[in-house]
Amino acid sequence: MVAAAVGEGRNAWRELWIRRPGDKEWSPADKLRREIKNCVKPPELSPTDAMQLAAKSMSEALQTALLLVDQSRMRAEQQVDRRVARHRRRDDQLTDECLEN
Repeated sequence: MVAAAVGEGRNAWRELWIRRPGDKEWSPADKLRREIKNCVKPPELSPTDAMQLAAKSMSEALQTALLLVDQSRMRAEQQVDRRVARHRRRDDQLTDECLEN
């Protein structure tokens, strides 16, 4: 959006100003971004909880990959050979006359 408005090569975080509901004044986006980074801290997890979350994430990723493979296989099976027997020429070789020209 910023690139379309002011051109390429501009930092959108510095160019964009935001006024949230309840704010009286506009604030630069980079200031709000820094405030959020300083306030939001990731939850501390025990090693066991972290491993469980990682295993769950890997399981979901694997399930998604398997679904994509199944979809690809189904699409491949649905594709029809365009040169099925009824559309093939009797002889797919060039005749002697064509070879001479």
